[in-house]
Amino acid sequence: MLTEKDGLPLTLYNYVFALRNKIVAATADGIYEYNAKKKKFEVSTFFRPIFKHIPIQCLVEDATGKLWFVSDKKVGVVDLKKKSGNQNFTIVELPELTQKIVAGFENIYPYNDNNIFIGANKGLIHLDYQKYAANIYKPNVLLGQVRIVGKIDSLLFGGYFNDTKNKKKYIAKLPYRFNSLHFEYASTLFEQRENIEYSFQLKGYEEDWSAWSSKSEKDYTNLAHGNYTFKVKARNNLGNESEPVSYSFTIAPAWYRSNLAYIIYFIGFIFLLYLIIKLQEKEHQKEQDNLRQKHQLEIERNEQQITKLQKKQLEADVEFKNKELATTTMHLVQRGKLLSKIGDELLPLVQQTTHKDTANDIKKVIRLLNEAKKLDNDWDQFAVHFDHVHANFLSNLKDKYPNLSPSDLKLCAYLKMNLSSKEIAQLLNITSRAVEVSRYRLRKKLGLKPEVNLFDFLFNKS
Repeated sequence: MLTEKDGLPLTLYNYVFALRNKIVAATADGIYEYNAKKKKFEVSTFFRPIFKHIPIQCLVEDATGKLWFVSDKKVGVVDLKKKSGNQNFTIVELPELTQKIVAGFENIYPYNDNNIFIGANKGLIHLDYQKYAANIYKPNVLLGQVRIVGKIDSLLFGGYFNDTKNKKKYIAKLPYRFNSLHFEYASTLFEQRENIEYSFQLKGYEEDWSAWSSKSEKDYTNLAHGNYTFKVKARNNLGNESEPVSYSFTIAPAWYRSNLAYIIYFIGFIFLLYLIIKLQEKEHQKEQDNLRQKHQLEIERNEQQITKLQKKQLEADVEFKNKELATTTMHLVQRGKLLSKIGDELLPLVQQTTHKDTANDIKKVIRLLNEAKKLDNDWDQFAVHFDHVHANFLSNLKDKYPNLSPSDLKLCAYLKMNLSSKEIAQLLNITSRAVEVSRYRLRKKLGLKPEVNLFDFLFNKS
């Protein structure tokens, strides 16, 4: 009895076989080989890469060098002449025979590739491995159905196209709200269902194929708008891949990403740009108006300043001319007084003088004085100054009342200057009574009513 002293991992569950001119022991920890020199079992360098640590209950080599084995009621074969990936061998499992092997009575008799006999719980199973291998080397895949996730009666594709030559016309065009899809796929090799793996890719969403998996369905949620093609392929445990099958569909953009929406956005952008430009123009116009208003206010302020200065200058001129006019007027008054006084002083001398020639000379002087008082040489100069000061008062008065005499005009001028009757009498070389008579005649010529004051009339007259 082989035990742990012989190099085996356990005393139990050890099965001894003669393979490839070697004595091997199938244990619970893989295959061990007997080393005759050491007289002990060691881990098999040849079988360890193939079976690793799986327990083997039956191991048989056929005439072509293939190794048939049973491991925990699973039947398989190792083909050392076919490579699989980076391995120099291929392991093919027979899932149809799983759980059909009687534990403790595992037995396989490989007569040839067309006649493999396997002991089972219901008798002897005959296997034509040549035909079986022909099937497992050609896996296929079918797309079972495509549905919209979360929708009732949402089947888009039921597994086949009515017209396989015109598949393009079956491309589904989905609204954006149907952007979550469920795909189901499978292989028709039912007997190999446990060995079939699938890989898929959604072109337009994924750049690479997915990792291989036995899962036969896939969900995609919240897909963006665009064109998509779902592809799926299958492979068996030998690494043989099927031709991929595909299903194409299009998801329309959301309403806010549709062409109409972009047109509306463009129009809205143009309108907003127009509003911004108008607002800028309005702000610019407002600034221009403010600048113009400030400029206008500045001009008005300057004009007011100029007007004020001009007014002050005019007032100064008027004041100067008034002073000059008053001086001239007072000069005339003083001259009149002086002439009157001289005349008055000379009159007694005429009466007191006994010499006739002297009296005549004095009278002659008195006459000259009287004539001097009547001269109008100073009046012309006075009238010019007076019109300058009082805005052509005499000229306007003469134009409006052409029947006024020079004496009337003089009287009007003196009245406007607010001179008394006595001062006017001296200037005109007449008596105060004569002044009152002249005032009366002037009122008649001006057509004034009794209640109208002559001074107020002339004062308010421009």
